[in-house]
Amino acid sequence: MSARAWIAIAAASLGWGTAGVATRAALEEGVAPYAIATLRSVMAGLAIGAYLMWRKNRRRPSREAWSVGAVMGVTNLAVPFILFTLAYQYASAGFVG
Repeated sequence: MSARAWIAIAAASLGWGTAGVATRAALEEGVAPYAIATLRSVMAGLAIGAYLMWRKNRRRPSREAWSVGAVMGVTNLAVPFILFTLAYQYASAGFVG
């Protein structure tokens, strides 16, 4: 396996591995679950936006692509972030994640 693949695996592991612990710590500090989920969704949107600006092919997405992306963002990011954050209140980070 190439070094680039190992770096990608390490970055993904670091991101997924620390998300639960950070969420649990924020909950223990009194941050509202919906605020945590909102912050995670905004950060994901900014990361995707930065990637779209960085890539070489700068075609503007169609209106249909924006609507599909919005639906997918809500169903695949926002809702799970809310549900996971609510679950962290009642279970350990290792069990939920």
